[in-house]
Amino acid sequence: MDLQENSSAKSSDHTSAMDEIEPESTLAACVVTIHPAGDAIIIAKSDDIKAHFIVSSQAFALVCEPWNAMVKYRATMGEQKSTHQMEFTLEDDDWGALEVVLRIAHLQFNKLSELDLEDVLDLALLTDKYQATAIVGPWISGWLEKTWKKASIEDRIQNFWIAWEYGLLEDLKDLGRTMIMGTELNEDCTTLLFNRKPLPENLPPGLAKSIFDSRAHVIAQLTQAVRNYALQCFRPGKNISFCLMNINACDMAICGSLVRGLQDLNLYPPESAHRVTRSVLGLSAALKNLRIFNSEETSSSGGYKFSHDACNPKNTIRERVTAIVTSEVPSALMMPHLTHLQRQRSLLGLPK
Repeated sequence: MDLQENSSAKSSDHTSAMDEIEPESTLAACVVTIHPAGDAIIIAKSDDIKAHFIVSSQAFALVCEPWNAMVKYRATMGEQKSTHQMEFTLEDDDWGALEVVLRIAHLQFNKLSELDLEDVLDLALLTDKYQATAIVGPWISGWLEKTWKKASIEDRIQNFWIAWEYGLLEDLKDLGRTMIMGTELNEDCTTLLFNRKPLPENLPPGLAKSIFDSRAHVIAQLTQAVRNYALQCFRPGKNISFCLMNINACDMAICGSLVRGLQDLNLYPPESAHRVTRSVLGLSAALKNLRIFNSEETSSSGGYKFSHDACNPKNTIRERVTAIVTSEVPSALMMPHLTHLQRQRSLLGLPK
């Protein structure tokens, strides 16, 4: 929701409600009259925009407890102003999201404009900041249906806070798993990337670390499962035991190709799972496609012919990798996350 400099309207729906005023500084400024006889002015400053909302202090106070406390303080202990109108300044709040909340507070439902995904994110940040989640309850499902539900996975991840603020529990579980499976590390292994983009800064508390640790856990499981086979090639004092017929050439072919494949993936010699930059999905695909060779000769024993394909561990490796990524991926959501989401659902009147 962007306001053009010196604009007299947020949209065509609001033209009559806004008047140009002289900017006090370099900020573009406008007035939005929500209550013509309003006894309060809400001054919203965001980027290079300064919006003045003329509102009823009573309606403003009913939105949330922080605003109620502001009105009470101003009415009883605040500094006296030359005007009869109270003034409240809200820093760094999106003015469009603020207008939505104020329109609802003044029962002006017919003046609510359509929201896009970015607008809903701004609204989510605002209602979270001021503990005003409940006020958007009757409308949020409709807005989400037109924005969030139609968004791509990448857009959902970049606008993750929407689901966090509005209690989208199942969506967050799915997104958490998607990020565990699909995130990569940058070259210095300090930043999680999804489709080469850093994860958004406004992730819920502790979630980025949970994703990082869960991803590392799964990668450790994957790499260890394959390294265990490679270690069989270097056991001091013990014979290599891949070949079911104890043919040295078969064991050498398996060990040589297996270790070479792991070296190409930078997984051998062993390293910490936290240093693997590939995503879980990328690593699992690479491990399933390891080119492991066995003896091409057919051995005979007791009149029976034996194919050395049975000595090759590649099918066992594929099965183990599939089992890990299918059933051994931990949830990114911890108990505090789940508690928060249940509370948000309760505030919005959603089923638990």
